[in-house]
Amino acid sequence: MAREDDRRVVRRFWLTVMCLVLLPWSRGVGQPGFDPSRGITFIESLGVGRIAVHIQQPERPRYEQGAPVIVNVSGFFTSSSGFDFEWEPDTVGVIYITYLWPGKSDPRTGQSSGGVFDYGGPNCLAALRDVIRFATGEMANAAGQYLHELVDVVPLYEVSGLYAFSHSGIVATNVLALHGEALSRVKFFVGRENPTLDAMYPLEPGHWADGTGRPVHNPFYDPAGYTPTSIEIDYSTVYWSDTDGLPAFRSLAEGEPDFLCSSKHPRMWDKDYWSTGLLQALLDNGALTRETWPQNLATPEEAAEHWPFRTTVDNYPRLTQVLPDLKVMLVFASEDHVQVALDKPHIHQAYDGFNEIAGLWCRLNPDRAYVESFIGPGTGDVIPDNAANTEPSTWAVIRTWGYRTPPTSLNKQVPLAAISEMCDRTMYEVWANDLSAVLHEYCLVNAPRRLPVNVRFPEGTCITASPLSARQEDASDRDFGLYMDPAWAPTWNAELIDWPDFGLPADWETAANQIVSAFEHAKNGERVEIGCIGGLGRTGTVLACMAILAGVPVDQAVEWVRANYDSRAVETLEQAEWVLWFGRFIRTQS
Repeated sequence: MAREDDRRVVRRFWLTVMCLVLLPWSRGVGQPGFDPSRGITFIESLGVGRIAVHIQQPERPRYEQGAPVIVNVSGFFTSSSGFDFEWEPDTVGVIYITYLWPGKSDPRTGQSSGGVFDYGGPNCLAALRDVIRFATGEMANAAGQYLHELVDVVPLYEVSGLYAFSHSGIVATNVLALHGEALSRVKFFVGRENPTLDAMYPLEPGHWADGTGRPVHNPFYDPAGYTPTSIEIDYSTVYWSDTDGLPAFRSLAEGEPDFLCSSKHPRMWDKDYWSTGLLQALLDNGALTRETWPQNLATPEEAAEHWPFRTTVDNYPRLTQVLPDLKVMLVFASEDHVQVALDKPHIHQAYDGFNEIAGLWCRLNPDRAYVESFIGPGTGDVIPDNAANTEPSTWAVIRTWGYRTPPTSLNKQVPLAAISEMCDRTMYEVWANDLSAVLHEYCLVNAPRRLPVNVRFPEGTCITASPLSARQEDASDRDFGLYMDPAWAPTWNAELIDWPDFGLPADWETAANQIVSAFEHAKNGERVEIGCIGGLGRTGTVLACMAILAGVPVDQAVEWVRANYDSRAVETLEQAEWVLWFGRFIRTQS
């Protein structure tokens, strides 16, 4: 053990020397080495350019032998372009790899990837292929170093997998299908609520209404027309709403409103994209002509050219030849984050593609035992337990196969449970359809908070408290945010409090008023998220202040938060005293 520690010290020394030598190249495209303090390196993707890769390693690996390697596949339609820090490696004890697409930059680190961004097309696929090859030990970085030479834990290349949330699952599936010959070390894929077809990206079967959050179903979508490679939507009444700048379906039922398409749709090359079928219908129905076609709207020809690289349904058969031993976990909630169709055609097509067409082991959501290892036992039917390689007899009931989320959101815990289960199954080669218990217990002692928690105050108001590792750019379950650290960099409806870590707010009264305002948002029924970095000190202090607003006695607020949120909340004596000041301040305002 001592000899191994000596080797780590020597390795750290030479890595530090290398970083000093390479310091002039430490920012932007062109850094050839590895900065261990920032976890950033670069790889050369042939024909694409130099790709920035971020490496996070766990304090303690999941297994005595080492740590699995997980590549978090990035989205390519949303405005965010930086490294995707969706969760912390210590949560499950893995080496966590994220990256920047060609031509994209990360505002938090100032790093960039070379090459040309093509929205999940050939350039992105090639770059992702090479990121995966680097992550699985089959390719060195631009300085000739392999992953195991850059980290202190042993990478278990034979326990490697991909995780993809939302539309990033398209490029994850396609890289496995189209470049699988070069990715033989990838053992599993965990995909959460991934679309499969062009009509699903712009939510043509239905969407969640802006503001109210209620489901808006498209009456022209017919679940009976489902096939593994298509869905049926009647576009015969489609027209263009000049008022909204969106397509719409004219209702055929008297008194029923028209179905207005969602404002949430893909944008590529400065143009708005809908399915090829819908765009063609705008022409066929006479809703638009070539002369009146909006400049920012993709034409049917552009859609027909660009969608094939950004759908999956025709690529599943290739997996049989290139990755016949790949294992798949499809993760989804009863209420999808963007899709509202009750039969979940995107999950259906993915299951048919991976299991029925490609013949791969495939499970719909993780074993209940693994989810309960994160959230505790006794959840019952909130967590379904669906045996692998099985599907419902009718997909009209597929919502009962998804996890439910009262009273605490499980959108972080269930994917982490899925990753944990797939790591353990791969490590121990256990592919039974169902498990009665977790295969490996992993717990990091004294770990900082990693997951969001819904805190319900005595009078019923609920607040979501999140660490930075749980930051989600496009969270469907958030209306407003209040954050105590600029690293959150919110692009959504939110406020920031100037509040240094382990310190107190720069302006006490302004901060107090912001806390009161955020609590009022929540009392009025809005879904409010608060957060700092670790989710304990500043976040705990704000929760204690909100507890006072909810009726908890001032001198009991800190203990209430420690009992109902985290025993380590409110980290300093000064923060606890500031809670008492907040209580006095509130009394003077009433």
